[in-house]
Amino acid sequence: MLKKIILILLLIVNNNCSYKPILATKNYDFRIVNINFQGEEYINKEIEKKLLQNNNGDKEYNLNLFSRKEIKVISSNTKGDPTKYSLKVTMEYEIIYDGSIILRNDIERQAIYNNVDDKFELSQKEENILENISSELSNEILMSIINLNNDN
Repeated sequence: MLKKIILILLLIVNNNCSYKPILATKNYDFRIVNINFQGEEYINKEIEKKLLQNNNGDKEYNLNLFSRKEIKVISSNTKGDPTKYSLKVTMEYEIIYDGSIILRNDIERQAIYNNVDDKFELSQKEENILENISSELSNEILMSIINLNNDN
């Protein structure tokens, strides 16, 4: 009975809370007009999809993005076959407002994963990791723009 009461109280408290995730709200008061890409095409397309979903404001920003992907073998078995890989993505970006670069930043994300015998499954695993990393990178770029927008 006590557990039910505590559960009900927690539900009431959480419903009255005004918590909203920042990136979940799509009502930003800025828009990204132009994105110039260099580097890894898959990463760039994933980031572009995420960033262009949020175009509905008055302030207009341009972005220059340069991405690099690096896959390294970090451990091997006794035969010399790879057992673990490291996938590192580096993103350099510039936020441009009214023709001036207002922020230049570098972001680096890394994931370590095990090798699998099936090469198709390995490529799918790498693609999922790249998709997750690209999502993190686009969120960080969005947060930078939000912070810049709130400071002005």
